[in-house]
Amino acid sequence: MKTGINLLCMILVIATCLACCTDLNPPEHRVSFRMRIHSFAPQAASIPISRGDPSPGSLWVWVFVLYGQNSGPVDPSPGPVGRLKVYGTSLSRPQDIINLSDTSGPLDIDREYRVRWEYSAALGGQLFIDDRPIGGRVGGGPLATHLSGTVRLKEQIYTGRGRPHSDFDGDVWDISVYSAY
Repeated sequence: MKTGINLLCMILVIATCLACCTDLNPPEHRVSFRMRIHSFAPQAASIPISRGDPSPGSLWVWVFVLYGQNSGPVDPSPGPVGRLKVYGTSLSRPQDIINLSDTSGPLDIDREYRVRWEYSAALGGQLFIDDRPIGGRVGGGPLATHLSGTVRLKEQIYTGRGRPHSDFDGDVWDISVYSAY
């Protein structure tokens, strides 16, 4: 009887681990690129890469935001200048910009970074810099991919509410974008 209970517990533990495994919940969105920052934006932020369109409202599916010199208290992390974060729009809250990753630590000028972001509706988004995870998974639920299929590099698409943004001053290359839908 004791062996049967131990075996049942072991099966339950393995099943729980497998359910949480990212191989069973593959990312529906994956973006990877290399970047080098030449200077931080004099405004609130700049955008190295995004999927979205300029508009008075928000037509972002996802957007990488690099906080600039006039960021102010827009993020709970101390001193947001030089920190990277992913935002986007979900189907459940299409009128709001939501967090799709945690905020990185400060990045350095003129240093090359490997940036990757993975997102699944089941698990949320995870940002990686130089193959190291930044914080934990954030968000969840399907993204509002119907808003735009256009991927933009170093373009200022932020024309809506909030603080002014500047053009991204740096290089972005070796770009890979995958979306299951």
